[in-house]
Amino acid sequence: MKKITLVLAMLLAVGIFAASAQEANIAGSASTSIGYDLENGGFGMVTASADLSIDLDLVAEQSAETEAADGWYGWVKLTDFEISFDDTDDLTVTAPGIEAKIINGPMYFVIYALDGMAVGQVAEVEDDEDDDYDLEDDETSLGTNLSDGSGGFTFGYMTDMFTVEAHLATETGYDDTDPADNADFLVGADVTVAAGPADITLEVVRGIGVDETLGLGVGADLDMDPITIGVGFDGELPDGGDFAWEVGADIDLTAGPATVAVDVVYGDTTMLDLEADIDVDLDPLTLGLFAGFYDEFADYRIYADGAFAASDVITVNFGGGYDSLERIKLLLGADFTAIPNTTLTVQYDTDDVSNDIGDIFFKTKVAY
Repeated sequence: MKKITLVLAMLLAVGIFAASAQEANIAGSASTSIGYDLENGGFGMVTASADLSIDLDLVAEQSAETEAADGWYGWVKLTDFEISFDDTDDLTVTAPGIEAKIINGPMYFVIYALDGMAVGQVAEVEDDEDDDYDLEDDETSLGTNLSDGSGGFTFGYMTDMFTVEAHLATETGYDDTDPADNADFLVGADVTVAAGPADITLEVVRGIGVDETLGLGVGADLDMDPITIGVGFDGELPDGGDFAWEVGADIDLTAGPATVAVDVVYGDTTMLDLEADIDVDLDPLTLGLFAGFYDEFADYRIYADGAFAASDVITVNFGGGYDSLERIKLLLGADFTAIPNTTLTVQYDTDDVSNDIGDIFFKTKVAY
């Protein structure tokens, strides 16, 4: 990633776009807020912020197939070649990836630039670290990630009922100056089985010669519309370390205008954590309820929020919550969208009404 000025970045994008006749995806927004602190009487303008991103696909993903004798045929894919930059002056160039595959019936052999191997079947139940009383992004809490693979191959066998894959990748690539590096590999295997409405997955990874951690993952997903259930197990044995494990489950239910999501996780180093999220869409009214219970219910956070579209241009927002630290969180505001691509907001909020009366904000945001 290289640093360039935003002006030069935009000139570069315009020049590349004109020369290549490719489509550029441009998105951005700018916003500013004026706030008044009801507790301390402070008045001022919040620092204005702007976001800009331009993505330019120089080469779209393409593939080609060539048939050979005796049922064999070759297949090669070129993944996207992209240049993107944003308002922080960061320029990112994504080089194209190449994947080649040889196929005969259910068997296939893949050669590719492999960027590591990972195992993770249990979705993390996070302790709401940003204190917004909302579900965080699902990540792998224990799963093993062996990264920086520089190339390798996969042998696979696929049928309608199951798929088996065995992977081998080099960790460092060939090094003629340090022969010891040439023994650094990543190995792994993936097995997926379709058993009626259930999909079962087994993952195994291990480093050889470097980061010799053994990672295991077992997961099962059951889809019985309108409910889906997922269960998982992750295990990890570092070289010379102790075995760690974790189990988890997630349940999603859709019933009319309501959706319910429940996530739970427990392990030998993780005390019981549970989160539930309920959303109801009763147009023009939407309601949500979040509840999180952590460390075997020693800590908890509960929050309810909603929005009411009073008209095509006015939406009222509200919310409130309580946690095990005895903090009371409140929010009340309204969005006005009478001007195209522009949102005007009046908002009152406080993170703890008992100790802070709160703040009033007047916000303006332009997005395109």
